[in-house]
Amino acid sequence: MKHLLLAFALGILTMACVARADSGNAAVGTWNCVATDRDNGDTANWTMVITADSGGNLSGTVTGGPGQFTMVNPVLNGNTLTFQVASGNLSFSAQLTISGSSISGTYSGSANGTVAGDKQS
Repeated sequence: MKHLLLAFALGILTMACVARADSGNAAVGTWNCVATDRDNGDTANWTMVITADSGGNLSGTVTGGPGQFTMVNPVLNGNTLTFQVASGNLSFSAQLTISGSSISGTYSGSANGTVAGDKQS
């Protein structure tokens, strides 16, 4: 019986730590965004999925027309999310501002433009 209670308590503690890491970080979740190329006005849909580990370190992916890419060095500082993406000929840096369930900002590198979107979960 003691082992069962200990296992239950450890399970609750683990869930509380994971919830704390996710709920305290405004960037964590799934974001549906539209990127607009500054040069030609073309638009592309992006989906960003961002997670945080128990230490609060972010990781994530960006999925769009050219495929799925892993975020490099995603950091949330205040309400500003920054990250880089690099794969083959494609590389860019993003600087996005989170305001509630909205996100907007710019990207630069292989292409330059703006991003605007909403949090889905």
